[in-house]
Amino acid sequence: MPTPDEWKRCETIDGKPLPVEKCDAYRKMLDPSYEPTQQPTNQITGLGDVVHAIAHATGLDKIADSVAKSLGKKDCGCNARRKKLNEMFPLT
Repeated sequence: MPTPDEWKRCETIDGKPLPVEKCDAYRKMLDPSYEPTQQPTNQITGLGDVVHAIAHATGLDKIADSVAKSLGKKDCGCNARRKKLNEMFPLT
């Protein structure tokens, strides 16, 4: 049976659920010998992921998106900034 941590990995770092067929916990429930081959999608790899997690937990990410859209921009630029910070300050 999958552990609670394995069920937690059924969400991406953005908190959106994965399709059930891509969820390691679901696969393990169907086949107890199944072992995931990829890293969990919610693994924090750098400073950008840390900033994103804090912004998401406090709701700042939704505010940034709303402000950007009200100014006529496609997005707030958070994902590009996140990627750049991860490259500049990796945690591994």
